[in-house]
Amino acid sequence: MIDLFSLFFSQDLSDNKIGKKGFELLIDTLNYFPSLMYLSFANCSIQDSYGIRIADLCRHENLIELNLSGNALEENGCIFIGNALSNYI
Repeated sequence: MIDLFSLFFSQDLSDNKIGKKGFELLIDTLNYFPSLMYLSFANCSIQDSYGIRIADLCRHENLIELNLSGNALEENGCIFIGNALSNYI
């Protein structure tokens, strides 16, 4: 039997206006895709107010590329991301 979750390695969700609740649900769902390596949330209206869940994106075990360009991330969002990434050094 083929495990379909293991075949899911790239997802482009760019240009979708994702609200905070939808973003949280997507982050929770990503944990079921251990082979995910490429993810794009470009131009999705992600904001600093999405909080620590922004950093959860950076903690995905096999993710090697994450595109967050075109979002409204400011100082706090960058701090969340920086702290998450510093755990892998």
